[in-house]
Amino acid sequence: MVYYGVVSKGCQRCRQRKIKCDQQKPGCTRCHKSGLPCPGYRDLNEVIFRDESSRIIRISRRQEKKQKASVLSGSNPSTARALSPSATNILPVSVRGSADEIGANFFFAKYVFHQDPFSTSSGYQDWLAHAYRQNDRRFAPLRAAIEAAGLAGLSNLGPSPQLSIQSKRQYRDALTAVKDALSNPSHAADDATLMAVILLGLYEMINFDTWDRYHNWTTHIQGATALLDLRGREQFTRERGGQLYVQIRPQILLACMKQRSTVPPALVKATYNFQSSGIREQLHQRETRNPASICEISFRVVNLRAAVKNGTLSQKEILERALDIEADLKTWRQGLPSTWEYTTLDDTAGFDGKRHVYHNLSMAKVWNNWRTLCILVGRIMVQNEAYEVDPKLLTLRWMHDLMAEVCISASSFAEDAFALSLVQPLHIVAIQKLAPIHTRKFAVDKLRNIGLSTGVRIAVLLANDVAESLEDHCVDGQGFVEWVQG
Repeated sequence: MVYYGVVSKGCQRCRQRKIKCDQQKPGCTRCHKSGLPCPGYRDLNEVIFRDESSRIIRISRRQEKKQKASVLSGSNPSTARALSPSATNILPVSVRGSADEIGANFFFAKYVFHQDPFSTSSGYQDWLAHAYRQNDRRFAPLRAAIEAAGLAGLSNLGPSPQLSIQSKRQYRDALTAVKDALSNPSHAADDATLMAVILLGLYEMINFDTWDRYHNWTTHIQGATALLDLRGREQFTRERGGQLYVQIRPQILLACMKQRSTVPPALVKATYNFQSSGIREQLHQRETRNPASICEISFRVVNLRAAVKNGTLSQKEILERALDIEADLKTWRQGLPSTWEYTTLDDTAGFDGKRHVYHNLSMAKVWNNWRTLCILVGRIMVQNEAYEVDPKLLTLRWMHDLMAEVCISASSFAEDAFALSLVQPLHIVAIQKLAPIHTRKFAVDKLRNIGLSTGVRIAVLLANDVAESLEDHCVDGQGFVEWVQG
């Protein structure tokens, strides 16, 4: 996706007449005074950032013919098996001088959010594109990280060994540049430095084809957490700081979930500073965040899972805390304004013949976050020896409904950055052994499709891990009731 610079925000008629438009909604004042219906405003996301992946692929194919090279020569057999056949043979062995640009194009097309709080109107995309184009040393880590992530994802779709080599080279350059920035007191707390570290974590997820890479990913998450602490309260005096916090927070919590560890103090402190800042209020005014933040509940779920693992609580204490969290999750749901509601429509292509229509994908993402938290808490409850049979059955049925909703929501997400937000919810659904088998299979298939369409290998790895044992550990229909009743 290529950045095409600043463009007119006016309506179509004012742009054609080349006059200033006041951009009033639902229609501009000039059209109203002329007695003409205002044609409305175009989506700036589609104008400022244009997906050039198809054009780049066509150019690459022409280069491939000239070079008479095969993309599959020297490719890793295991990688070729992991990727779909339709994704092969689309890139040349070498794209030489244009490789970095291709990587950046792919990054902006697949891995950048284009809705609030990261929309064009927020200035986030302008900043990211501007930062990428700078030759200033302080932007070197971010530029290299963007190219490394984009080239890695694109090489996974090929596969292209040469692009893979180039992505690793850019990754090493990004690591070196980040180390230089961290050693410079005037650059260590820069937005570009934190964003570069976030993208180094993304690079690891893109290449996450074995669990040997887990340590690399967590190292970058820990680095980003330390930078949040270093940046302090000052980072929330500007919107960019809030955007970067919102972007890295789910990754930090995901790492805690995987490790069954408590929320790090640095994130707790940063969250307090964010929630008490004016930036959070700006996000609320744009209706990009729920009125009652679910973040605090997320922290409690993470900490409860850590307590269960460490054995620091009795079964009764665990159940009491889980019930309190469940009640707060339901209260959060009941307190949502009408603007946050979604519509369920019939759709033969969707899960169970349904699909959701959300106001925007940022809201859909939060909805799935809520569903995931409910499922995790429900799982703790149904596994608790102190939980009575009848309420346990009700919780299981509620979990089944939530897991179905996660699957239904999947059709709302395109093959871009928002699709990556489905990876954790779908994996949570896929590993629930008491879920209906068709629900788990759908989640596994969707995970694999996300990985194959975005080049993010961790989605394929998670899908394959679950698929291996899916048939042996499924409970369907009446089975889960019989399991509960013993």
